Amino acid sequence: MLRHHGAADAQWIPVDLDHLDAADSDAVVARVESMTGFFFGGGDQYRYVTTLLHGDAHTDSKVLAAIRRKLAAGAVVAGSSAGAQIASGPDMVTGGDSYQALRDGSAPGYFDDPTRLGYLPRGGFGFFDAGLLDTHTGTYGREGRAVRLAADTGHDRVFALDEDTAIEVEHAGTRDETLRVLGTHGVTVLDLRHAHARTTGGRWSVEGVRYSYLTDGDRYAPRTWTVRPAPAKDRLKPADTAPVPANHDAFYSVDDPDGTPYSLSGTARALTAQRTRRTATATTYETGPAFTVTLQRRPDTRAWTLDGATAASFTDLDLAIAPTAH
Repeated sequence: MLRHHGAADAQWIPVDLDHLDAADSDAVVARVESMTGFFFGGGDQYRYVTTLLHGDAHTDSKVLAAIRRKLAAGAVVAGSSAGAQIASGPDMVTGGDSYQALRDGSAPGYFDDPTRLGYLPRGGFGFFDAGLLDTHTGTYGREGRAVRLAADTGHDRVFALDEDTAIEVEHAGTRDETLRVLGTHGVTVLDLRHAHARTTGGRWSVEGVRYSYLTDGDRYAPRTWTVRPAPAKDRLKPADTAPVPANHDAFYSVDDPDGTPYSLSGTARALTAQRTRRTATATTYETGPAFTVTLQRRPDTRAWTLDGATAASFTDLDLAIAPTAH
């Protein structure tokens, strides 16, 4: 794939579960030192933890240390799916679905049950420290698990990437750090600085989360928490008076035969185009209990458009999640 897109010399770095010793091989380190970019593929981030970090000590192998040095010197480091998540710092997500996350909460570790929300407290490689990372967000409805994990672990921000979408990080770790969204869908940014989570009668809820959705060309400054929309986008003037379509599957449940991917972001974008309505709701497909997501426009909510009628990007919707009242 890399060669198809014009990479001059794409090579596999020979470190995997069958070649653990290679992670501390001076010969492999020398190969790494000759490279100018590194791409971590998808699959299972636990394989990266097992092969490139030293066990319970969680220290760098020689190969990972060399990649870290190359990154500091200006090399490109990229990844997809698990290869993106492994760039996380502490509390890297290891699996889970949104409904089970809201119902049962999170726990440290890797679990055979793929629906159980797990995380690794010591994290991944720590290349990216502006917030928690998640991937496949709209496709698998992972917004709920992202909110729950951040709330459970005390993080105040999550960047949750959709399919075929990336965040390009420039000036990483400095005051000038900037993220640019690239691709066909978007990146959900969840701001939990003013969020309040509680558990009442064994049922969890959260309010005060700020929900933004950025798309191709938009820029985000992590140090100032500010967004600069792509030059091609104009401020959206809400004009739609039709009701926001009902959403009975907020997180695109695998059990819903009629479910739609990008469900929650679709409801949010419809709300930002509304002229008269300031609130919209979406419920989980699952019950026992069901959860309701409430989205509310704030005075500082903003949306941008490419076609003059629909929202391409938006910032600062208020998001709350609570068990559905009966």
